[in-house]
Amino acid sequence: MCELPAVLDVITRNARRKHICCECGCTIERGELYDAIAGCWDGAWLHHKQCLECARAMIVAAGYCSQWELNSGGGPWYGGVWEWWRERDLVPPEIAKMRGWKAKR
Repeated sequence: MCELPAVLDVITRNARRKHICCECGCTIERGELYDAIAGCWDGAWLHHKQCLECARAMIVAAGYCSQWELNSGGGPWYGGVWEWWRERDLVPPEIAKMRGWKAKR
């Protein structure tokens, strides 16, 4: 569960140096595209970097949430999208394939 940020900015960038994905822990190599996230949660500014595969998983997850779930903080959170998917009764094939999981319908 997570609270919604007061401010959120997501920018796709080209890595000028190596970064670590906040979701899966993979190395984002120099020259690869990644999402740079900056947001203010509970008065504190936080910065995250997501590889594009994890960014896609976040977008798909948000599409599976109801507006109530997103507004109440029950949607996916940065640094926990794969945990959020593991807790679901429904895991679409696209997401299961990314992690080598069996799809749930």
